Amino acid sequence: MTFAPSRMQLALTLCTAAALAAACGGGDGDGQVPKPSSVSTALDLTFGVQGSLTLALGEQGGAMPHFQELPDGKLLLVVSRSGEPLPAASPAPGTVMRGGGAAPASVEVLRLLANGQPDPSFGQHGSIPIRLLGADSISRVSALPSGKVWLFIDSSEPCLNVDTPTGDPTTERRVCTVNAGTAQARPARMTHATAYIDAQGQLDASTVDLNRLTLTESNGFIGRVPRDTGAVQRLIGERLWFAGGQAYPQGNIYSWGLSRTQPDSVLGNTLESDDSFAWRSACFTSDSGQFDVDASGRVWTASSLTSTWGTTTRSICLEQAGSEGRPAWSRPLEVPLGEGQVVVDAVAVHGQVGHIAAHTSAGRETTVHTLQVSEGGTLVPDYGVQGVAHTALAGTLSQVRYDADGSAWLHSSRDGVNLLQRLNARGELDRELGTDGVLTLDGAAANSALRLVDQRGRWLMVVRDQGGQAMTLKRVLGNAQP
Repeated sequence: MTFAPSRMQLALTLCTAAALAAACGGGDGDGQVPKPSSVSTALDLTFGVQGSLTLALGEQGGAMPHFQELPDGKLLLVVSRSGEPLPAASPAPGTVMRGGGAAPASVEVLRLLANGQPDPSFGQHGSIPIRLLGADSISRVSALPSGKVWLFIDSSEPCLNVDTPTGDPTTERRVCTVNAGTAQARPARMTHATAYIDAQGQLDASTVDLNRLTLTESNGFIGRVPRDTGAVQRLIGERLWFAGGQAYPQGNIYSWGLSRTQPDSVLGNTLESDDSFAWRSACFTSDSGQFDVDASGRVWTASSLTSTWGTTTRSICLEQAGSEGRPAWSRPLEVPLGEGQVVVDAVAVHGQVGHIAAHTSAGRETTVHTLQVSEGGTLVPDYGVQGVAHTALAGTLSQVRYDADGSAWLHSSRDGVNLLQRLNARGELDRELGTDGVLTLDGAAANSALRLVDQRGRWLMVVRDQGGQAMTLKRVLGNAQP
């Protein structure tokens, strides 16, 4: 089947049950790291053809940086393709135009039915092509409850940091050339553009290259957005949250800044933030960590913390701000985790409980620390041991994801193989998963990506094939049923 006009072919590859078998890991149950053994993985054989679906990308290859499951069970995929030539004539509708001089990226937005077949009601045979000129890239794709697909595009405008005479990083400005080849410039931290695709897969041309957000002094973001990494964006409902921080060289003092926008309300020349706030972290940290926003608009943040009192200890430092932007707790919650380097991996809020995951490593051994925190800022005592669970990881950590019930999924790799472990809502290892709690997945970890796509423990695995000229999708059931 061909997706016109970009010629992306969707090949449904027949895979036998034997070809889909993979090994599974196990442990001795005595607290040691589980090790892989050979049993078959639980793949959803109703997906695609006998559990496998292959996307042909062409000779130059490509990638699939974004994919998610929609509330109705359909899959939204964004596939980028490399090396496709520019059109000879003027850009066609659906082209996001800006300068930069770099090679273009051809992007395909696809919508598949729950069984992996193209959705004929979306675009052209389930697909819509978008062309990004210059060095632009799509950093986030989300499906709104209204059915629209919302694209968040990082601008290609060349920017240059300019230090002020005082050397104060909070007043440092960034000068961005608006269009390549022009002398027009303005101070800005970063510029973004948005575009919308309606529920039928048609690009809303009125939004292309029009809706922009420039983080400047006017909306209170300059000096609060990290100078190197930019803002963190997260779409919650139909509101977009930006979070960023500034670490000051005088010490480990970190300031959070957040801004909220309403994407559906911005159909003009700029995407303006409707409100924003900032607070100075009471944690002695220089780490932006992770954050989540609950249904009441409260912001939960977690960052790593270093304290030196004779010996160096590592902790997680947790804070919460109310919807008005003021700290909600009288003091941060600090949870010591020993002397290893602490990395915060995930923050998720379900109901009135915050779920936090971090890890420490010693050599090849990694321990994942998961916590449950009440809305009042105390550990939930019936989770793990007094609110904290420590789990020996089967491999090198790739990601931590949470189910709606608070279960934590740990994705790691060892010896080039993808591994999954699951902690239930009480912080206990689910030993029914795979062999003794470790599920080993088919496909080399170096050539695959994995994402939890729904709230039932199902994962979508993307495996690069044929030297990058194709990718195969498989759905892993986890603890769910097809």
